Amino acid sequence: MSDRVAIIGIGFTSLQPSTPHASFKELMFEAAQKAYHDAGVEPSEIDSFVTCAEDLNEGLSIFDEYTPDQLGAVQKPMHTLTQDGLHGIADALMQIRSGIAELVVVEAHSKASNIKTPEWLLDYALDPLYNRPLGFNPHALAGLEMNVFLHETGISAEQCAQVAVKNRTNALRNPIAAYPLALTPMYVESSPYVSYPLREAEIAERADGCAVVVLANEKRAHRAQSKPAWVHGVGFANDSATLESRDWVRAEYVRIAAERAYRQAAIQNPRAIHLFEVDDTYAYKELQHLIALGLYSEPAEAGRSVEAGETKPDGKMPVNVSGGVLGMGLNDGDAQGCSNRRGNDQIHAPRSRDPEGTGVARSKAGSRLRRDEIKPDRLRCRRERAGRFRWTAHERRVSLGRLRRLEETLPALLCRRRHRRLCRGASLVSRGLGAVRYGARDMRGENVKLPTPSPSRFSYDL
Repeated sequence: MSDRVAIIGIGFTSLQPSTPHASFKELMFEAAQKAYHDAGVEPSEIDSFVTCAEDLNEGLSIFDEYTPDQLGAVQKPMHTLTQDGLHGIADALMQIRSGIAELVVVEAHSKASNIKTPEWLLDYALDPLYNRPLGFNPHALAGLEMNVFLHETGISAEQCAQVAVKNRTNALRNPIAAYPLALTPMYVESSPYVSYPLREAEIAERADGCAVVVLANEKRAHRAQSKPAWVHGVGFANDSATLESRDWVRAEYVRIAAERAYRQAAIQNPRAIHLFEVDDTYAYKELQHLIALGLYSEPAEAGRSVEAGETKPDGKMPVNVSGGVLGMGLNDGDAQGCSNRRGNDQIHAPRSRDPEGTGVARSKAGSRLRRDEIKPDRLRCRRERAGRFRWTAHERRVSLGRLRRLEETLPALLCRRRHRRLCRGASLVSRGLGAVRYGARDMRGENVKLPTPSPSRFSYDL
């Protein structure tokens, strides 16, 4: 049995600061349709599914119970990882190499806009006895780490500002990025401090989105309709959760994960890699991670490399050409951006926050579900009519018969309530007010027409 594993399909939604028009299930459905179309597979052919989500972020327990329907995974093996998308790809790779499955789908998404107090959730990542009572803001901890990192490595705050300028500018060429912007170093350096020396413009903002990736073994990959992207090496590691026991200068978790990935891929010199997509949740983290990847003999070289433009898309060593997290947006659990190349085609697709996450894929537009329109008078009863009704402006690709059981966004909920009022009014006109209508006509000697909702304003789905 061959150990070779490839990505044969990828689908993703555009990243946006907020998606009130779509639930997390609708985002998954759209990304899954695109991924299956790209891979040329049907959901019934897939052997296993992995979803990357954290119950605290979702507000739901055992979250993988809420994902099978929109992924086509009903009565199929599925489990949840409380990690980001690249951990899910590593999970799928292990399933395929062990012979458990031939085709595995990994789903990672973010509905960060639903979380009103993300800092409260991050408190649970701290030690409950020694760290959590201190009430540290995550940005305050990042500011402390950045201060130590700059002091020990000799990298300047101006060089960190260059990272933010580069990545936000790179996002201008990425059609799915949530925060593209042409910045100047002066703009970044004049932005207010959040926690010295960390500035507001050097912090990634949250975004909503979803990505679905289809992986296959070598035999199945050769039958794919698109050119497969082979996964040569994967490594992952986690740092200490306690503030007292972690290294505040070096990203040891990146170094350990990179060594494992390099060993699997038989890479002796990391400089032989053509493209890097690394975590830049804070601008200084990009430099810290590049150092941990073994790309520089001296830490100060990382800062000088950014100043010289070597990490730009046309430089010697392109880094975060997708725009990184600063340009694309920070996704809770999403596979967040990956520069992908097949033959001569290069696109920007959702990427992972792990440093070794360079991927290859190409995405095509997915096909929509077919919608059959029916007339209101053909519905059996008012309850069935209310269940199948939906505003045309808020229509999505999931049938409302299933969507009505999901968590609804505010606009869709208001439209459903408005419809129920209109249905009740129509029922009163046809039933309760019948006698009054005919009585008024007889008394005045004229016909009385009461206003009713226009059918052209509504759309009915099967």
